[in-house]
Amino acid sequence: KKILEQVFLENPILKKYYTDKDTKDKLNLLDKYLSVISDAKRHLTIIDENTPDFQDWSIERLTLYTSYNKILKEQNLVDFDDLLLLSWRILNENPAIANLYRRLYKYILVDEAQDLNYAQYNFLKALCGNTHRNLFMVGDPRQSIHGYTGADKKFMLGDFPKDFDAEKCEIHQNYRSSQKVIEFATRLASNGTNNNAYYEGIAEIHSHENEEAEAAWIISKIKELISLKKHEEIEGEITLDKMAVLARNRYVFLPLL
Repeated sequence: KKILEQVFLENPILKKYYTDKDTKDKLNLLDKYLSVISDAKRHLTIIDENTPDFQDWSIERLTLYTSYNKILKEQNLVDFDDLLLLSWRILNENPAIANLYRRLYKYILVDEAQDLNYAQYNFLKALCGNTHRNLFMVGDPRQSIHGYTGADKKFMLGDFPKDFDAEKCEIHQNYRSSQKVIEFATRLASNGTNNNAYYEGIAEIHSHENEEAEAAWIISKIKELISLKKHEEIEGEITLDKMAVLARNRYVFLPLL
């Protein structure tokens, strides 16, 4: 943000958009244009002295992008999006380096592939080139949640099979969640899932007045399960070391502790 602020203050074209704003509006402006810069880099936008003018870019946007990157380069800095952009550029512009990494990484696994964005997918293509085909992707298009970063399931479902002649293998049984959990999840936020769970399972929803009441219920439930000794979906005796209490945030556990 400091570098972007410097760009606004030092450039006559951009200065007028910045100086007459209050502190809050200035921060909002910086956030907005950092997102613009980040989006451009996620689309592998390179503008230098060898690049023709971008006809669809305003002079302000072009000035902002080139000035920001110029300061980064002068200070020998990179931002987060540069990590992919510059790595992709190295592989594309230096075939010898790309070939070195292809020999080094003979097999490539991409997890959560439904959340690949343009830069990530094209980095993989640059890494593999036209000869490397040992690329394996794992993902679930119904779990794509990073659209705000440019992620799109089309890279896994459309581009990958076309570019790599990849075979498709679908798993229709869910080994992670029980059928009851899947049913609850579908009711809360339907995603069209039809996966059959590996086991039926038990799931209950309870609401409580406060965290203390919630903690008391959890403790009573644990004691109830311990008293059962056995259950058809649990191997061996029910013991504390076979139990877990999960929560979204750590502070939720405080009353339980």
